[in-house]
Parts: sequence; C-alpha cells; structure tokens
Amino acid sequence: HLQSIDLSSNKLENIPGEFSALCNLRILSLASNFIASIPDIFDVMSSLRELNLFENKLHGIPKSLETVGTRPD
Repeated sequence: HLQSIDLSSNKLENIPGEFSALCNLRILSLASNFIASIPDIFDVMSSLRELNLFENKLHGIPKSLETVGTRPD
C-alpha cells in the first residue's frame, strides 16, 4: 500500500481530487509548486499524518486540514 508521495517542485497548480482514494497515504509532500487552493478532500484521508505545502501560492486552508497530524493511529 502506498504510504508516501513526494511531488515537490513539479509545477503543480492544483491537487487532484483522486488523491482522496489513497486511503493508506501517511505522507504527502507538495512543496514548491504553484498550488493556490486546496480541495476539501483531506477529511476522508484518515491515515494522512504529514502534509507539506511549503512554498505554494495558497490563499486559505480548508477545515478538513485542521486534524491532519493529530489523528490517532
């Protein structure tokens, strides 16, 4: 099962909604891209513990990200 993805520095402009199907994903790095908004998909990604969005063009953070990294294993 895929547990970690690093898509840093790939000139991404958005986060595909299909990521929500990666139910075992624990670490997702999307740093250094051109992402301006975050889809509200992370509430269904219950295994996600670490999300790196450093150096993007974000305008806000959805409520679904409030519990990333604080969920019990």
